[in-house]
Amino acid sequence: MFLKFCALVFATFLSINLSEGAPQGGKSFNFAIIADLDKKSISKTDANNFKSIIKSGELTRVGTKYDIVMKNNEDREIFTKYAYRGRGAELSEFLRFNCKLYSFDDKSGIVFQLKDNADLVPWVVLANGDGNQKDGFKAEWATAKDGKMYVGSTGISWTDKKGIPNTSSLWIKEIDKRGQVQNKNWGVYYEAVKKAMNIPNGFVWHEAVNWSPIKKQWVFLPRKCSELPYNTETEENIGCNKIIIADAVFKTVKSIQIDKNPIDSASGFSSFKFLPDTNDQILIALKTVEKGDKNATYITVIDINGKVLWPEKVIHTINTRDLTSENAKDFFNLII
Repeated sequence: MFLKFCALVFATFLSINLSEGAPQGGKSFNFAIIADLDKKSISKTDANNFKSIIKSGELTRVGTKYDIVMKNNEDREIFTKYAYRGRGAELSEFLRFNCKLYSFDDKSGIVFQLKDNADLVPWVVLANGDGNQKDGFKAEWATAKDGKMYVGSTGISWTDKKGIPNTSSLWIKEIDKRGQVQNKNWGVYYEAVKKAMNIPNGFVWHEAVNWSPIKKQWVFLPRKCSELPYNTETEENIGCNKIIIADAVFKTVKSIQIDKNPIDSASGFSSFKFLPDTNDQILIALKTVEKGDKNATYITVIDINGKVLWPEKVIHTINTRDLTSENAKDFFNLII
């Protein structure tokens, strides 16, 4: 049982009070993060109602210096009655797409539109793997590219106890503005990422992926990476502290080491967004640890070359996971 915040979004959709303004010569960005409450998402007053929490914050930039303050008195709850096997509103990402705000339930596979009245309204249901499976897609990351929504999972494959391989997480979903879904196998692309990291026999777990329309590049901030094969007994002790950049067709892929060590080596990225007006050079990111009894979420600012501009700071001691942002008057959840 844990709480984690999953996404960043800039103030555009949510009715959250803004600050009075940035310091002289500086600029402020209001953002929000959304929680994956796990089993605690069930309402205490209605077992058929599920909720998530949106927390807001403010990033201030003065010259080359950054600061982030969370606004703990502005938490907001959002609700849905849709669930899968008694689990609901376990939201893994937030995305602004086609002038609307969407979030993704990693249990049911439902893509929700987030309404102004705090309701989560189903838009599309994503089936697992190639789209012909009975269970929901475990959505972990989402971005927009060329007028379409891209939704992906962890990008790992494994073999179950019966020796049967499971490759469902290698698939991604390409969704157009009408909600039409195309299922695409990204196995070759995920392998290209591992090759660039020089761990062809290891694994890379993804929860934070974005397309940069300015740079025309894919940017990955992995949650976990290891030169060893995926192992459920040891994976909670593994994090990742790298940036992966790929061109549109993954012909050129490079791995960048972030220049400062994390507070906890088991932490990895769960969401990030490009800071507006930086030509996609500056990233605000969430890092998550889920290790034994320790569940924590950190927030940080880095540049695309791996330089830490604002060191990690704990924003929750249970767990958080997604980012979104935008410079505007109010916003909904994790977006930058």
